[in-house]
Amino acid sequence: MVRWLVLPSRVSNELGIETADVSPVVAPSGETVDCEFGTALIETEGRQGVTLVYKFDGAEPKIGSIALGSLGITIDKVTGEPVIDAPVRLLGFWRS
Repeated sequence: MVRWLVLPSRVSNELGIETADVSPVVAPSGETVDCEFGTALIETEGRQGVTLVYKFDGAEPKIGSIALGSLGITIDKVTGEPVIDAPVRLLGFWRS
C-alpha cells in the first residue's frame, strides 16, 4: 500500500524534487531496497499540501493515503471514489 507519493526517478528529477535522504523501503516485490526521497508541494481541487516523494526507477506514479490526507481528501472504502473532507487546518509550521 502506498502512503506517500511515488514517482519514477526520471520524473521526480525533471520536476526538480531534490533528494533529502535515502531510506530502506519494502518494494512491491517484497525485497528491501534503499530509496531516495524528497518533499514536494502538491495541489488539487484548490488545496495544497506537502508530502514525501519516494523516487523509484521504473515506478508507476502513485499517490497514497497520507499525501491525499495532506489535501483533506480520503478514499471512500465502498465506492473507491475520492471524498473531499473538512477544510485542512494548519497545525503548525517548520522553519529552517
